Amino acid sequence: MSKFVLALLILLFPLSAVSQSDVIRRMEGWYIVPSKYCSLLEEGTLKPCDPVPNDTLSIERIDDLHAQIELYSLQTNGHECEVSGVADRVAEKLVYTEKDQLGRGDQFEIAIVGNVIKLKVLTEAGPAHSPFCGARASLDLLEFPLNEAKPEMNRTGGVAVEKPDCINASIAFDGVTPVTYATVVAQLGERAYLHRDYPRDCDDRNDAKCQSKAYLVNGDTVAVGKTCGSWTYVQFVGPKTASVGWVASGELAPLPAAPTKPPTTFSSPRIEGAWRNRSQDFSLVVWVMGSVVCGYLDETDERGKGNDSFIVGRLENGSAVVEYDSTWGDGRGTASLSLLGDKLKWHVLKEIVGGKTPDDEVLRRGPISNMSNPETKSKCDEWRPLIEGGKTDVLNLRELGGYKE
Repeated sequence: MSKFVLALLILLFPLSAVSQSDVIRRMEGWYIVPSKYCSLLEEGTLKPCDPVPNDTLSIERIDDLHAQIELYSLQTNGHECEVSGVADRVAEKLVYTEKDQLGRGDQFEIAIVGNVIKLKVLTEAGPAHSPFCGARASLDLLEFPLNEAKPEMNRTGGVAVEKPDCINASIAFDGVTPVTYATVVAQLGERAYLHRDYPRDCDDRNDAKCQSKAYLVNGDTVAVGKTCGSWTYVQFVGPKTASVGWVASGELAPLPAAPTKPPTTFSSPRIEGAWRNRSQDFSLVVWVMGSVVCGYLDETDERGKGNDSFIVGRLENGSAVVEYDSTWGDGRGTASLSLLGDKLKWHVLKEIVGGKTPDDEVLRRGPISNMSNPETKSKCDEWRPLIEGGKTDVLNLRELGGYKE
C-alpha cells in the first residue's frame, strides 16, 4: 500500500467517525407536523379529522450512541402510533427496539433522507400486527422536515411552543387532558417561587422582583402544562387548594411516569373519558357524576362474541370498582379502573362464567367523539340515584340497558 493511500485512509476514517457521531445532533429537536392520515368514522364513512391533530417526534441526545425518543401519531379511524424510549445509533441511523426479556422485539429506524427525517419499520407486519401502532396505522407513513425542528425542546414533558405563542397558549388542568409530572429540586432550604404571570425580566432569583408569596419546596410534585424558555407552567395540588403558575425550569426534574400518588385535579376526575387499547378491540366510555361512575364497555374478538355492557360503580380516591354484564355468560362481573400515568388500567376482579371479557387491559385515551352518544349518557343520568343508593342489582347492564323484571 502506498504512503499516499495510507495517509488518505487515515484522514478519511476520523471524518467518517465524526459524521456518524454527529447524526444525533443533526436529528435532535422537537418536530410538530399536521397529521396527513388522521380520519374518524362518522355515520359509516371515514372522514378527515377536524380539527387536524399534530404528529409529533422528539429526539433528545443522551450521548453519541443513544437518544431519547418520544413519538405520537393519530391515523386511520383514530388508530394511534406511540413510542417512548431510548434508541441506539447504528451507523448513521437511530434504531429503536421494543425489547422483551431476551433483548429482542419489534424494531424501527429513524434516518435522514434528503431534507426530511423518515421512519421505517424493520419488523414484518401482519394482518393483526402493526408494530408500535394500532392495526390501521403505520410508522412507515411518517416523515418530519428537518427545518421544522424546534431547538427549544421541553425537557419536562409539557407543551413546548416558541414565544410568544407559548406564553399565551391555553393549558387545561382539567383531569381529561393528559399531563406529565415533575418534582421540585430546589436547593436545600430554598424556595422555588411560583409566579402568576410569566416572569419576563427575572434573571436573578435573589432580586425582589423574582420572588413571590407563592412558592414550592424541594420534593413537591407538580403537573406540567408547558415550558417556554427557562420557565415552566405547572399546577400544584395542596391539601386544600390547587395553585398554578410559572416556576424556573431548572428547579424541576421530570418524572418518567405518574408519581406514586399523582396530583388530583379539582375539576373532572381523570378516569373520565373515552379509552381504548392498542389493538382497538376493547374500549370504555366513562362518566363520573359526583361519586358515581357509569359508562359503556365495547369489546370484540375474532369469534364475534365480544362483550357490550354498561359499567356502573363508585369512585374512591381517583379509581373505581365497576360491575359489568355479558350476553355470552351468566352472572355479573366486577373490575377495577385505576390510572397508570396517563393510561387507564382495567383489571377483572370477578369474571362472568362463560364471559369473553379480557382480564387485564391498559387503555389509552380515545377520540372524545366516542362520548357523544346521548342514549348512553341519558341512561347513566337515569340510573344515578340507584347507583348512589347501592341498588345496582335491579339494573340490566347488557347492551341497551334497562331494568330486571
